[in-house]
Amino acid sequence: MEAARRLTGMLPAKRGDRWVYPKSEEVLAYAKLRPIGESIQRRRNTVLRAIEGRSILEECRRAELLVEAGV
Repeated sequence: MEAARRLTGMLPAKRGDRWVYPKSEEVLAYAKLRPIGESIQRRRNTVLRAIEGRSILEECRRAELLVEAGV
């Protein structure tokens, strides 16, 4: 969130004895960013889709061949 605030210039302001921070949702929206949890989940889903179609048996056979070849 700190990086998003700096990127957008939406910095905290001191009011009296306390600091007032802009709302996280507003900062993320202005920066066109997603919450970190959502970004991580999207990445996990991308990786999952990439490996879902792979044949585990074929991957194991390929690994055995690489080991035998000394790679």
